[in-house]
Amino acid sequence: MDARIVLSHTDGWCLFPPPCVTCFTLLYFTLLYRSFLTRQLPFFCFTLSSNTMADAIFQKMSAALATPVGKEAASKVNEIITYEFPDTGVSYVIDLKACKAYKGKCEDAAASFKMDEAVFVELASGKADPMGLFMEGKIELDGDTDVAMKLGKVLKKLGNAI
Repeated sequence: MDARIVLSHTDGWCLFPPPCVTCFTLLYFTLLYRSFLTRQLPFFCFTLSSNTMADAIFQKMSAALATPVGKEAASKVNEIITYEFPDTGVSYVIDLKACKAYKGKCEDAAASFKMDEAVFVELASGKADPMGLFMEGKIELDGDTDVAMKLGKVLKKLGNAI
């Protein structure tokens, strides 16, 4: 019998400060119980991928776009932008026409960014410069560069909401 347990939250984030006391306690006692039953040492496997962080960022972005400030900022651009992460195969859409962001694909996007998720997380957290990443080749842009520049202005207006 395999004594592996993978602990994950539905949205990838813990509500408690790290380390999550509730989850750690639950996992600890579950592993102890299973190892007692199977007479094997437990194998710990915690996972938190950058995909979950990107999900959280786009969820916050969608909520921020739904506010009056977000709707006003989005109306000035009124386009669709996609983000593609080739390292994980996941894509996201920022629909400034409908004022929402979501996981998925869109064929009629005005601009499409392609980058690794880790690069996106650094970019969204403010740890990296977008122009520097673009010049290094870590970000690829297909489509209208004006729309991409306008998206930056929209995101700055949303500020701390993201």
